[in-house]
Amino acid sequence: MFGLNEGAVEERAMTDAQGPKNMVFDRTLGRVRPAASGQPMMSSAPLGWRGYLVETHRLGTHEAPDITAVDTLIVLQLAETVTIEVKENGRYVQKRIEPGDISIIPAGAPFSTRGQNYGEFLLVSLQRTFLQMACNDILHGEEFILHPRFGFKDPVLQGLCLGLKSEMEERGKNGRHYSETLANSLAVHLIRKYGRKGDQFRPMHEAPHQRIRVAMDYIHEHLHEDISLNDIAGAARLSPFHFSRTFKQATGHSPHQYVTRERIEHAKKLIAQGEMTLSAIAKACGFCDQSHLNKHFKKIAGVTPGEFANSLARR
Repeated sequence: MFGLNEGAVEERAMTDAQGPKNMVFDRTLGRVRPAASGQPMMSSAPLGWRGYLVETHRLGTHEAPDITAVDTLIVLQLAETVTIEVKENGRYVQKRIEPGDISIIPAGAPFSTRGQNYGEFLLVSLQRTFLQMACNDILHGEEFILHPRFGFKDPVLQGLCLGLKSEMEERGKNGRHYSETLANSLAVHLIRKYGRKGDQFRPMHEAPHQRIRVAMDYIHEHLHEDISLNDIAGAARLSPFHFSRTFKQATGHSPHQYVTRERIEHAKKLIAQGEMTLSAIAKACGFCDQSHLNKHFKKIAGVTPGEFANSLARR
């Protein structure tokens, strides 16, 4: 069922009518196949997220001998306490996995599992290139090592996985930037807490203040687009993790919060001009639709866009 991605395994995605899936290399079959049998209950594939994929599955009796994941997998048990068997040192051993438990399956590690019932679980895959880019400032270009772990507690990983699940269920309502922030945070926590390399992780250096200015300029120029964290960090020539931390230190807001606030400020200006419908303003400011604009406008400005427009008319 669960699988990983390793340096020796070629990273590739399988695409069919349902879109990309989490894949493993099955040594018994001699080919790549989906990590879990059957179609996922839900998948982030239609959202076009780059470098990470989120799926929910329900799986009954299943046996997966001698497989290797194509990407690093993080598995969050959603429902039912289950007992599965995992092969360790040539022998199958039982693992009790409760709702909320996390399992990590590193990329490329040979792996065997079997069980009568896996219950409902969330499967998050992180491509190797995504992990390296997200963690560049703590890895400094060095390789990292992850080892398989099954059925353990990690509230941080659990919260980030549930955040990605919620965003998938809402069809990316908060924009690609928000899901990328979650995925990058997940990658950094994974490597910081469970990764190993030759030396201790070294502290990051502060980015020059002018890079934050460049990032702000980029945001203002692309407010109408589905701005991603990677795009903004790329404009500032920083890794997503380093950029997010430095940006918050400089502005007091996360990149996602700053983008949302700037969109609301832009919306206020367009409303004041009185030349566009609220639906058109929502699109011009990078919101999915008018209800998305209403939600964030009310949260930040304390009133709805309509109420804001009426207050201007009374002046």
